[in-house]
Amino acid sequence: MNLIWLNRGWYYIRYIFGGLGQIAHFLSKAIYEIYAQVHIPLPSPPDVPALLVLFILIGLAIVAYIKIRFPFWNIQPVYHTYDFGRRWLSGAPFIINTLPQKTKYYENRHIKTSDYTNITAETRQQIVDFLRCYYIESDRVLYTMTSAILDSTMTRYLDPVYVSVYYSPDEPLCDGQILENAIINRPIWGIIASTPIHLYYIGNRTQVGEESNRQHVVAYYLNTICVHREHKARGLSRNLIQTQEYNQRIANPGVQVSLLKKEIQLCEGVVPLVQYTTYTFHLRPVRPPTFKDAGFAGAQIVRILPSNIDILIDFLEIVRKTPKYDVCCITDIPVLSRLIETGQLYVYCLKYVENASLGYYFFRNANIQYEDLTEGAEDCDTLQFVGSYNNTANVDVFFGGFLHAYQDILKIQKTFKMMLFEGISDNGVILDKWLSKFHIVLENPTAYYSYNFVHPRSVLPDAFFMI
Repeated sequence: MNLIWLNRGWYYIRYIFGGLGQIAHFLSKAIYEIYAQVHIPLPSPPDVPALLVLFILIGLAIVAYIKIRFPFWNIQPVYHTYDFGRRWLSGAPFIINTLPQKTKYYENRHIKTSDYTNITAETRQQIVDFLRCYYIESDRVLYTMTSAILDSTMTRYLDPVYVSVYYSPDEPLCDGQILENAIINRPIWGIIASTPIHLYYIGNRTQVGEESNRQHVVAYYLNTICVHREHKARGLSRNLIQTQEYNQRIANPGVQVSLLKKEIQLCEGVVPLVQYTTYTFHLRPVRPPTFKDAGFAGAQIVRILPSNIDILIDFLEIVRKTPKYDVCCITDIPVLSRLIETGQLYVYCLKYVENASLGYYFFRNANIQYEDLTEGAEDCDTLQFVGSYNNTANVDVFFGGFLHAYQDILKIQKTFKMMLFEGISDNGVILDKWLSKFHIVLENPTAYYSYNFVHPRSVLPDAFFMI
């Protein structure tokens, strides 16, 4: 067997398997060269046993590469980039493990997992202080978390909210059983929190364009992962994720799925549920156009408040039932109402005549301040545009509604000087026109990953909605 014959065989494997085939090709070529250097003759094509040994060696080398390259994610219940069987054979999304699995990253000697409602006020303040110091890695970006904001984002859920705290291992905990007064003065090395969210997805597609009934599961959204800057090299985030996942599933076995959001440094070796770009802009006042000019004289922008929350409830009921989005994630209504009440969430509806709605716009207070990007401003808070829903063919009207909502927020909160613009749902429709008025300051890759849940088809950004 010569190298030409070997290359020809791997050509077809590379064509079928893509990147993994290239790795196997490289390893097989290296093995062939080693054989040639030590003058061990390679078998001819009909010599099946020797050829089988060669392929076994290549397979073992591939497995070793995966284990070394992805030491954490390769043993986690996620959708791996090399899971070709799941990609080709699985037509419908599915849950991987019905029971939680412990791995070497599970840590119960230094990590305590608690229901948020059972955490003392003093410990909550410790968590707030820790997040303010270390949640944002850069010293030039401030995270303005407070106890009131933390409570508004962690309470009123229908399922429990869990928080895991990694305490300094100077004094190991006893089998995970800790008394509050025994650890209240111990340094915190890391924190992770997860809040419930309703995940709606299309279960199966029997034909192109034909969709089955939308499926629903309750998931945990890992929305806070923070590690002490001096201890990041220890890989504590892996311990936090694994321990949080296991403990919350034991405490609440009815929730088996989780979502994880990553920015800038995405998860290698894992297929994202959805991947998109988050843009950063400087903000300035603009003059919104009148709806009359676009032929919609009866249109108006309405801010959603707890007093008219029924408008939002009706909208979310429509979104979760219609096939406009392949995947949509919706927070419990009592939580959304609380976030709106406390100024953490801004929701607007573009109404036309009496009952027709042309669009919805969702903004959040990111609770971060950039020190260098906004000159001469003492208060430079950041607004986050997290989602929108377009229900009109007239793009100018939909964009005009966005500008009216944006201008109203600037009147309410004059300290907003920056905006994070997430490229999901119908935000892309707005982005094209927004770029004609504002210049991009930063662009960051962003992705959501599903944990213990496989969605065989990656979701396009405009087919993903989350609020």
